Amino acid sequence: MIAIPPSLRFACRACGLCCRRGLDIACGGPERDRLAAAPVGDVPRLDRPPAPPGGPPLARHFWPRRGGRWRLALTPEGACVFLAQPGDPPVREGRAETGQCLLHRRLGFAAKALACRCYPVVFATHGGQARAGLHFTCPAVVDGGGPPLEEDRPRIEALYREHEAARGAGGGGRAPDPGGGAPFARGLRVAWPALEAWEAVLQAVLRGTDPRPVDRQGEALRRLAWAAAAVDGSGEAALRWARTARRSGESFDGLAEAAAEAGEEARQGALPPGRLAFPERFLFRSVVAFCLAMGGADLAAARTGTARLRARMGRAWRVGRHMLGLGRWSGALEGVPLRAPDRVSVWPLPPESGGLLARYAAERLASRQYFGHPAWGLPALAGARLALLLPAVALCLARGFAARESRASIGHGDVRQGVMAADHVFGHLGAREAGGLRPALEAALRPGIAARWLWAAARPPSG
Repeated sequence: MIAIPPSLRFACRACGLCCRRGLDIACGGPERDRLAAAPVGDVPRLDRPPAPPGGPPLARHFWPRRGGRWRLALTPEGACVFLAQPGDPPVREGRAETGQCLLHRRLGFAAKALACRCYPVVFATHGGQARAGLHFTCPAVVDGGGPPLEEDRPRIEALYREHEAARGAGGGGRAPDPGGGAPFARGLRVAWPALEAWEAVLQAVLRGTDPRPVDRQGEALRRLAWAAAAVDGSGEAALRWARTARRSGESFDGLAEAAAEAGEEARQGALPPGRLAFPERFLFRSVVAFCLAMGGADLAAARTGTARLRARMGRAWRVGRHMLGLGRWSGALEGVPLRAPDRVSVWPLPPESGGLLARYAAERLASRQYFGHPAWGLPALAGARLALLLPAVALCLARGFAARESRASIGHGDVRQGVMAADHVFGHLGAREAGGLRPALEAALRPGIAARWLWAAARPPSG
């Protein structure tokens, strides 16, 4: 039975954003043939060359994908070819308008591609246990409304079974988790119960006694910083044990205790105050630049229909590093001077924004989307650092969005946009093969980077 974290909530608004942002929707084998034969009429907005001689007439609705698979084609604007034309009347089913998709409108929900039926639900399987999560690229997920996802368990479990069957039939099934426990750090594995206890400590630090993260001004950012310090402290303890133990077959069981101790020390004021050192500033800007470059490369590849998406994404990290030298951002913040966001204040932080940032990290941890196959194969320690750094990345992007409009402080809309932009790269794109990206990203996730940035953001300006 699949595990569904109780904090997950979702209700589709039929806004159509997921259909317009150039997401890579894979379709293989029978599903591709089924969608190609769907009686939905012509798609005049798509301008693609004809199918190769003797090949299936798929050019209208599909583009080739690496590995012999296919994905839904996109219009020049980046929208799905099955998205209804502007002005078409919507169809109401129950309380929600579901007339955006031609397949849904004419043939019903079950006719849509599997990835579309799953979105924004995402699955992760670790240690033989499957968990459901939610993509924060969806505005409804970001806002946190709707009924608990647990209430939709029968549909979620049916989608998971179909998802796993499709992966196996298409040759895309992931390799089973190797034995020896959970991958915690390079060369170090821990027992799955020990990892679960460690995750519970981090959730307790993030949420306190409230099942949903707090949203008082600054409190959510402080809790994120405490959780980041707990990750660093427990990671140092585990790596220290691994260096000195030298005993095969023995597992480190003190993760939860080390995390609780480090988190309490941070709560008592042990986090380092003062200005961020140059390495933290440089590495953090590298992660932000990587986020922008990666998202820009993905969208460019989606719009041009290239089959070499992996190569484009593999260059994103180098592009991000070059952007630092040029002194300007690119992607969603193209043309914004590199230091412009520094002049935008996060204070007063909108109360709902603090809760969103803490919830984003907490639910990424709860659904185990932070390590392994959903996160470029990162081990749990580096993945948890990234999960807790992403709120700071989202805040930096929010400041950039405000700077682009010449505003002196951020609003909640900026934070929402920052979270969705960060999750598009580190959530939606994270399940792809890492290539050479993982070592560079893992190197940037050095101890202390998340705690220092979050602690700096949580401190109100002096005077």
